[in-house]
Amino acid sequence: MLKNRNGFTLVECVFTLILVTMISLLFAQVVNFISSYQQSAKEHAFNAQIDRFIADLEGTNFEFEFVEAKSDTPALQVQLYSNVERKHYLLCTGNPGMILKTEKGGHMPILTGISLEHWEQNENQGQHTLTFVTYRKQRTNLDEFKTKRTIYMDKHEERSN
Repeated sequence: MLKNRNGFTLVECVFTLILVTMISLLFAQVVNFISSYQQSAKEHAFNAQIDRFIADLEGTNFEFEFVEAKSDTPALQVQLYSNVERKHYLLCTGNPGMILKTEKGGHMPILTGISLEHWEQNENQGQHTLTFVTYRKQRTNLDEFKTKRTIYMDKHEERSN
């Protein structure tokens, strides 16, 4: 008979190999789930930032009206008028993102970390629309988000006092 053997049997080796493989597959699934969750959270944050941007421009805090847009440049340059503050603003692309400038030179970042890919303007019966495509590119190509949104504003008419 066999006495006091050192080592493992074939069955023990196969069982250990199967167990290690199952644990590795489970670990890979958990890592994949966490990665997709993080990607979804980044995309949600991107869309929330765009939604806040649109709410600021269309909302009642400033009551912006469209004055004019410079379409001869690829960069966004839209002049707006605030009925609340009774002054003009310039919405333009910054580095990176979009900023709102005042006539006196101050500026407020509106969108940060977002680049403007394309924009266009249309006017229909006093209602002005500004459509833009923005994107955010992270460290890898897997983290690129794009969105196309439209802002609706009334056309500003200079009023004489």
